[in-house]
Amino acid sequence: RGARRICEMCLKPEGRRLKLMPWGGTAARLSVSKRPSSTADAGEAAVATESAGSTPIAGRAYCFLPLPSATGLPVHSNGYFELSANRRDIWHGDDMVGVGQLRSEWNIALLQDVAAPCYVELLLYARSLLHGPAFYALWPSSKPAEPWGSLVAAMYRLVLDQPLLRCEADGGSWLSARSA
Repeated sequence: RGARRICEMCLKPEGRRLKLMPWGGTAARLSVSKRPSSTADAGEAAVATESAGSTPIAGRAYCFLPLPSATGLPVHSNGYFELSANRRDIWHGDDMVGVGQLRSEWNIALLQDVAAPCYVELLLYARSLLHGPAFYALWPSSKPAEPWGSLVAAMYRLVLDQPLLRCEADGGSWLSARSA
């Protein structure tokens, strides 16, 4: 699905030496509130919050285990990232050479080619569970710091052609940004 760059990186000798694997995903924590209903509805989903207030959960980075750094996104991102030596953040930077540059490029490719499409799939799935502000709380409200900003940019490029904008005109339907 358009992930040629990341597959090529894995298959190059340098990628094989680093044991790069294009594996990743995006997740959102949802809570379900049970409401009395006359229908067989199991409840209504909502984006979980930090506390009883309305602050959404801050997205975290995971490389199988949680990393201490926040992503600045309203979702969690898990991937086979190349990590910094102290395992506190994913490897990134524009001023690197050699293996450091490859590790940084790998993480950007993983965010753009794997995590961003997963984010779009999460939004497509969540639109059937969440309504109004709860659904749009899953979207980034601002561009986070790099390297997470590259995920957001790639996600928005992919979203352009996906029916993720709710239009209530004529009985309601989901539209893509291009068709709106």
